[in-house]
Amino acid sequence: LALADGRDVPPGLTCEGRALIKGDQRSQSIAAASIVAKVMRDRMMCGCGGHHEHYGFEVHMGYATVRHRTAIEAHGPVARLHRASFAPFRLGGAEVVEEEESFAGLE
Repeated sequence: LALADGRDVPPGLTCEGRALIKGDQRSQSIAAASIVAKVMRDRMMCGCGGHHEHYGFEVHMGYATVRHRTAIEAHGPVARLHRASFAPFRLGGAEVVEEEESFAGLE
């Protein structure tokens, strides 16, 4: 049985799946998987810094910091890295975090 956080079961599972709204609050397995996924995403985004230096991914890892928003406004989004919800016209509703809160330097 695969548990998924949210409303929908991901397509393509090779086993039975069950979606749990607020699954990270209801299942320790989902909560742990969410943390692992976040850490892995942060590390991958940090690695993108060398390829897209003007965005500063190695500092904010793609979170909606002032620096990141300014870079998107100046250079536009990187299609394969920026989710549509983080495009400049939608960032207004995103929570802006300070750079030191974005887990910079995470080992």
